Amino acid sequence: MQLAPIIAEIERRAEGRAIGRLQEVRKDLKKLARLATNSIFSSQTIFEDQGYAYHHGGRSEMQFNVGTDLPGMFRHGVAFSFEPSRSLPNPEEALLTSVRRFNEFIELYSNMYSDMSMWEWYRGDRRYSDRALVPIRADLIRRGMFLFMGKLQPLATLDCNLIVEDLDRLVPLYEFVEGHEEFPRTEP
Repeated sequence: MQLAPIIAEIERRAEGRAIGRLQEVRKDLKKLARLATNSIFSSQTIFEDQGYAYHHGGRSEMQFNVGTDLPGMFRHGVAFSFEPSRSLPNPEEALLTSVRRFNEFIELYSNMYSDMSMWEWYRGDRRYSDRALVPIRADLIRRGMFLFMGKLQPLATLDCNLIVEDLDRLVPLYEFVEGHEEFPRTEP
């Protein structure tokens, strides 16, 4: 499976949609001087050899994430990566506020995502931990964990419209988790 054509199709279908304006949202929320890119993903955040991508700027925040998963399956949704890197040596500390805000949102609005699931990896191994979206337990916020919230679909019948629609639905969650509002607000 080649990831680049899927990413290109997601980017194309995201034009004019909430997820297509992600970098503008990030610029406002993070008070950045300028847009780093106009794309959701970039060459720095697409890992073709590993079969996944996350949004540009997503390493140090809740990230929009797509990629291969179980054999023959493709995932799309949001994630927290507690894998350390040069740019993020202490992810469990850096992401703690975002996780707390995620938990607050999910406690109030989990019904918005009742068709999605959560699952986890530890040090690169997928655990068979699929469950409904719930607040993230404290014991999962540790080095080496990767927590994912979203959907799976067969690669053979991949629906990029579904991916973009679901990523659009996750934008309000992202805005609250990475923003500064005191109370999560959603549009009816």
